[in-house]
Amino acid sequence: MSRPDPPLIALATGGTGGHVFPARALAETMLDRNWRVVMFVDRRGLRYLDNMPDAVCVHTIPSATHAGKGLGGLVTVPFRILSGLFAAMVMLLRDRPAVQVGFGGYTTFPPVLAGWLLRIPSLLHEQNAQLGLANRVLVRLTRRLATATENPDVPQGVTAVRTGTPVRAAIRRCSDVAYTPPAPVRNRILIMAGSQGAAFFDSVVPEAIAQIESGLCRTLVLTQQFRAGAADRLLRRYTSLGVTADIQPFIHDIPEQLAACQLVIARAGASSLAEICAIGRPAILVPLAQSAGHHQIANARSLEAAGAAICLEESEASPERLAGAMTSFLADADGAARMADAARSLAVTDAADALARTVIEIAGK
Repeated sequence: MSRPDPPLIALATGGTGGHVFPARALAETMLDRNWRVVMFVDRRGLRYLDNMPDAVCVHTIPSATHAGKGLGGLVTVPFRILSGLFAAMVMLLRDRPAVQVGFGGYTTFPPVLAGWLLRIPSLLHEQNAQLGLANRVLVRLTRRLATATENPDVPQGVTAVRTGTPVRAAIRRCSDVAYTPPAPVRNRILIMAGSQGAAFFDSVVPEAIAQIESGLCRTLVLTQQFRAGAADRLLRRYTSLGVTADIQPFIHDIPEQLAACQLVIARAGASSLAEICAIGRPAILVPLAQSAGHHQIANARSLEAAGAAICLEESEASPERLAGAMTSFLADADGAARMADAARSLAVTDAADALARTVIEIAGK
């Protein structure tokens, strides 16, 4: 008599790293628990799935986002949602999952809506204290929410459980790497621009470094994500300043880079902060000014209040202010070590397991 297939979980996620990485973390955890995993993502999200276990079946579906596409993009949104809904329905009917989890972003609309129509038990995960647009709409269908923070804006009638934000296995493997404070000889700085931050950092960071004392400048080793077309200009500028720089359009080895650096300069997306805290590295955070509900500012301020980061809002993050923050940080090895310890103390180390337990409970019901 043949054994039944292991249970199946369907994951739906938007196309940014902030959405994909927690989904990836849960996928890895469910595989460890002998579940089968299927993941719905749009084409943007594929770049965050390098070295994904072969056992995860990844489906790309049309993205419903109209960001940056003007009126024409807005008009086509309903058609892309319907196309994605049809594709998701076919896939879910072909191999019906025991449970489905959505991680926010426009791409979650079709799969989660399809799951609701098929009466598949569903859960949403929200990484920020304020629900994103997709989760605000879809949570009224699923009525279940896993949160990263203690006090999210949960709608009435929704059952919520705090799990934290899961971090992928590659981050967890680097979480025991001890922090090395700034030193007079060599200081690694990781500049994590995120999907919406490269243009700002491309212009501000080089001019900030130009204002740092030349001897300190020569100790810097930068790894920086850049926007298309900025590579030659950045390299010339850094070379003229005597700074060693590795600039990349997309940084594939973030866990290793985080583990090796003395300082992170980053936006303040919840998933990025979860990874920074998991490895325990101090940061200068410049939250995205246009983030929905200003959630990145709230994220950054919470780390600053805990002594784990310096927060510079975008309106005040001039080259002069950033240079001052970097200089004071690099001159204070003991303070940097305290910030690293504070960051590590904020990590929710069992978030992936907590979310997996909640998922299994929902599937059982």
